Amino acid sequence: MRLQNLFLIALLAVSCQSGTYRLALEGRLEQDYSDEDSFEPGDNPIGASVAIMSVPIQGAEWPIGWEIGFGQGIDSFRIPGGEYELWHRKAWAGVNYAFLDGHWRPYLGTGVQFSQQGVDLTFGGAELEQDAHDIGPYLEAGMRVRFNLSSHFVMGYRRTMGLEGSIGALDVDLEYGQAFVGFGYSF
Repeated sequence: MRLQNLFLIALLAVSCQSGTYRLALEGRLEQDYSDEDSFEPGDNPIGASVAIMSVPIQGAEWPIGWEIGFGQGIDSFRIPGGEYELWHRKAWAGVNYAFLDGHWRPYLGTGVQFSQQGVDLTFGGAELEQDAHDIGPYLEAGMRVRFNLSSHFVMGYRRTMGLEGSIGALDVDLEYGQAFVGFGYSF
């Protein structure tokens, strides 16, 4: 079912293209930096995401594009008698503005992101799974370096704001920062 939804989104995105924009598929490797102190025993989750976006071509009158995407990060470590796992899933939709029109394209982006964070603890044969989720705005700054008309490199930083939730009896701050690098292919 999820693959069908992704195909439908891609089909709709292709139909939204114009002569001054190219559709791109971008994959990212990322590291999350949580603001929640109770997640401190672990390292920062490392993960990946994929996005479908509209990228203005060189010379486009309006250097504004859109993007939708989803991703997941995870960190786990062993503790005496068990294992601790922290994971993070996200889905987002937003717009971005490119400042330059050449091969080097710094950009700023903003949008709305759904975030879900969870903790799985296995200890002495028992398993505890808790998660929390919220939706809120994000800001993103980055740089796309176009190699040619169909491929680019991206690096950047995203910051979510105003996200909160509860894991069991614990109120948690779901805001986080995210550094990423990735590659994109335009068609």
